[in-house]
Amino acid sequence: MISESFGDPNPAAPPGVEGRCPHFVVERFLGDAVVQQLLTHVDRRRAEFMPATVYRQQGQADIADVESRNCLRLAQIGPFESGIRTEIQRVLPTALMKLGLLDRQVIAREFEFCAYGHGGHFRAHHDILPHGRPRIVSCVYYFFREPAGFTGGELRIYGWPSPKASGAQDLPWIDIPARCDNLVIFPSGLKHEVRPVVLPSGDWGHHRFTINCWAYRPKGAGGTG
Repeated sequence: MISESFGDPNPAAPPGVEGRCPHFVVERFLGDAVVQQLLTHVDRRRAEFMPATVYRQQGQADIADVESRNCLRLAQIGPFESGIRTEIQRVLPTALMKLGLLDRQVIAREFEFCAYGHGGHFRAHHDILPHGRPRIVSCVYYFFREPAGFTGGELRIYGWPSPKASGAQDLPWIDIPARCDNLVIFPSGLKHEVRPVVLPSGDWGHHRFTINCWAYRPKGAGGTG
């Protein structure tokens, strides 16, 4: 099901903020059977998850920095990639239109698993790479055991700056709650963050799991690669 609204705004967000924090939500994206398959997969691959890294322009390298990004990552989604790419590709044209982006053809081509435990978070950042073809939209798919064993972990999306904005503190924002089997799509150039996760049990099975995906312009369609 595709949500026709732009999501559920945080009650503290100023009126009218939704239009400046564009995002597109697809509810019940893959279905319960696939969610269970994904949970089984990440259980079996638990030992392969490694601390996630962040790119540092100064050193031109990816480094682990839990103060900025505290989660575990598995760089490949294995047997799920083909099917999930097909499903994301199916909804991308509608998402691009709803988001008001000029691009009408993008390709989903980069995937990863992430697992957020107690204290997990990702500070404000954008998903634009310093080189190569530009990412156009970012996609986050949520899956976890229900009822959820965690609280928090909202995706906070910061809006496009207004002409009157004097700094980052003036940017509007909206919090999108983590809901199992939902897909959220938003422009990669928007700043966003993962709010801290509270996971009292600490159990692996209660983590906040996501599949992250990025969509690019096709080669030769205005990109650099």
